[in-house]
Amino acid sequence: MYLDASTLSGGHADDDALIELQYHNANLAVRADIAEMHLKALQRDTAIAIAALRRIANADMAPVAVVAADALRQMVTV
Repeated sequence: MYLDASTLSGGHADDDALIELQYHNANLAVRADIAEMHLKALQRDTAIAIAALRRIANADMAPVAVVAADALRQMVTV
């Protein structure tokens, strides 16, 4: 949530408020970037887990892996 500081101008208190809003917006942007990196890592890790479960299932080592892979895939797409 970005706050609009464009309407602020004038005195010392307004300048302080503008600086505070700019700091707040920059902080939110950094947090959004970090959250996006975490999401991409989670998506990658989930894709790796699904691929591993499918390999296990294809090797007939564990039929349960098919169900687990499908369940994991459905959880990711929800």
